[in-house]
Amino acid sequence: MPFERSICFYNYDIDENSRLRVSSVMHNMQQIAREDLELEGLGYETMRDHGYVFVLTKMRMEFTSLPEAYKKKFTLGSFAREIRGATFFRDFYMDTPEGERLLAAASTWALMDYNARRPLRPSALYTLNVHFPDRSVGFDPERKMAPDIELTKVDERRVYSSMLDENRHLNNCVYADLLFDYAKNTYVSPSIQIDFCGEAHKDDIITVYIATGENFDFLSGFNETRGKKCFDAIIRERTNIAAVNATRLETETETKTET
Repeated sequence: MPFERSICFYNYDIDENSRLRVSSVMHNMQQIAREDLELEGLGYETMRDHGYVFVLTKMRMEFTSLPEAYKKKFTLGSFAREIRGATFFRDFYMDTPEGERLLAAASTWALMDYNARRPLRPSALYTLNVHFPDRSVGFDPERKMAPDIELTKVDERRVYSSMLDENRHLNNCVYADLLFDYAKNTYVSPSIQIDFCGEAHKDDIITVYIATGENFDFLSGFNETRGKKCFDAIIRERTNIAAVNATRLETETETKTET
């Protein structure tokens, strides 16, 4: 069964247009993934005791809309989908109080040695049931998303302590805020993907580049301090809302089959 709980957004989760911040959704997604792993005996503290952590590598989110969400209760769900090679797949969904699917999301994760900061094989885990071959939101993160147009430098951003998480790197949710800080277009039903290419740590300097088209904004960040790419991110206006809503039927069908 997917792990679900009710969540509520407040005034600090809302942007200047009274719409839900994507970064606030991602904070809740991080938390529910952590809680789901705890049920499998793989809470953060337990994993740290064994010297490893999960690191998010890609996140793709398909929204039907960014709602006016203040004080409304939503249902957020998540489940580990499968292990493919060395990559862990985890899906998410969020439903409105009226029962409409607001969000479907697919993510990929890597198992990392916490101290050496190097990837580990899935066999390093002593227990985890993560194979649900008949349950999925219906898509994976895209392999390639960079547009074939020139990027323009728009800013340099320093990483401060307030932007870090307990893995001592720039929190994944901050990248969503960066995307909306620089996006030129307005998005009602956004399709978003963020690729986390390299860690950023306190006092690192990230140069931000952008390419903007009629229906998208693409950002790329280069970590000047460490001499490597930090992230790629794209936001587009969705044209196929029905595909997101259809993921509700897939999840419900699987749940009924299990019961």
